[in-house]
Formats: sequence, C-alpha cells, structure tokens
Amino acid sequence: APRSAPFVCEVADSSLRFDRIEKLPLYATAGVSEYLIVNVKAQELEQYLGPTKSGTYRKKHLYRGASPFTSTALPAVTLVPEQLFAKLKR
Repeated sequence: APRSAPFVCEVADSSLRFDRIEKLPLYATAGVSEYLIVNVKAQELEQYLGPTKSGTYRKKHLYRGASPFTSTALPAVTLVPEQLFAKLKR
C-alpha cells in the first residue's frame, strides 16, 4: 500500500465547503494523519487529527488570534493565526 502524506494543508477562501465536505473524507480514508484548513474568511485554522477509515477525523481543533498552532505531524511548523492573516492581507 502506498504511504500516505502525514500532513495536508488547504488554504480555503472560496473552497471551504468543498474542502470540508469533499476533501476531508478523502484525506481521512487515505490515512492523512493531520489535515489543516486555513479558513481565510473566518481567519482561523482548523486542525483535524485521528483519521478513520469511515472518512472522518476523531479530533478537531480551532486556532484563532494569538493562539499558536503547532503541527503534530511536522513539529517545526508553528503558525500564529493573527500573524498569518496579517501577512495575507498585504
């Protein structure tokens, strides 16, 4: 069986619904251990952990403002939503 990606990140502006409804179950079923959606409109990060074969994730965490996000799959990746979205506005 092919190895799955440990981490997938989607930047969602107009694609948020598609990323949650279509892509999330595909990534979970494929065994992607961590799925991150950068929700541009809400200015938050949605982290999904614990993929299941039924196409869901066991845990969801939201990160907003100054609450730092650190990837479990890639511990060197840390993002602070307010800093990230300030850079995206430029």
